Amino acid sequence: MKNRILSIILFYLAANLISAQTGNVGINTTTPSASLNVKGKGNTSATQNFKLENSDGTNLLTVNDDGSVSGSAVSNFAGPGGGTNGKNALVKTTSEAAGSNCPTGGQKIESGQDANADGVLQASEVTATSYVCNGAAGSQGATGATGQGVPTGGTTGQVLTKIDNTNYNTQWTTPNSSGASGVILEASVTTNIVMNQGIYLSNYTNVVDFNNVILAPTTGTLENKTVQIFSGISTGLPTSTTAKSYVVAVAGYYLIDISLVTKAQTFIDNALALPFINICDSSGTWKASYFGSGTIGTSATATCSLPLNTKGRAKLTKLCYLKVGDIVSFPFQNNSMSSIGYLTTDGSSNLVIMKL
Repeated sequence: MKNRILSIILFYLAANLISAQTGNVGINTTTPSASLNVKGKGNTSATQNFKLENSDGTNLLTVNDDGSVSGSAVSNFAGPGGGTNGKNALVKTTSEAAGSNCPTGGQKIESGQDANADGVLQASEVTATSYVCNGAAGSQGATGATGQGVPTGGTTGQVLTKIDNTNYNTQWTTPNSSGASGVILEASVTTNIVMNQGIYLSNYTNVVDFNNVILAPTTGTLENKTVQIFSGISTGLPTSTTAKSYVVAVAGYYLIDISLVTKAQTFIDNALALPFINICDSSGTWKASYFGSGTIGTSATATCSLPLNTKGRAKLTKLCYLKVGDIVSFPFQNNSMSSIGYLTTDGSSNLVIMKL
């Protein structure tokens, strides 16, 4: 077919030769630049450079001046019947669990042709399978440092609370049950505590060690802390000492009640332990103090309002607003300038703290 068309073209050109010169043939040009040089009359599809028709006038081949072609012979240039589209290749990846294919797991890669042209690689279309496996696990690294703000220790039910406004300064505390009011700490004195004489007019470091904990703090802690306590009247300056103290974990109002009972020593002694509530910030710097009052009996065995074999009783009850991290200690003064006294050890000298 192609040979026949070419013969027709050459015959047509030879029969309609307009101008020629030795070695080159030109149509619509007197200066052909090739063996056969056909020059059109325009440069769009509106004009035709070349056209072939059969005896019925059917357009076999038309070449327009813009290069486009038409005619029944055009389809023959692609070969008999033209070609058909090929099949698309598909690849599918899935996670591969640790096993015989990959000891430490990895990826499974499947590939094949999309036989049914649905865009999905079906199991029946898979023609190749390979695996990309994870590397072996490395050796365990060294244990890292403890994170900031997470102290060690603590027990079940405790929570981390801020001690003060310093970043990461936290401690384990036991929350007050449902936030309800109630006694959160109760303790008493069961060991001898000596009251130095004349302490009322000098710097004092006498503090009550409530050593017998009856109810451990349900919020906050009871521990030894270095704090400043208010000095005697003669100086008016705080003095540093170590004291058994309550450390606040939850800000709020607290009711603190202290009872101090003095043992009777002699007929003439007048020792009386006056309790203080001493409040410091989280660094142990003094913030405030509150003083109690008391009464003294007339003798060691006299019948009076005090219990038998006691000499004096003092009381201090104070409602305080405390911040997280505040340190509350319990110093006292001996009211006597001449007598040394002792606190009772039968539990009558005691401390109760309530969270409101």
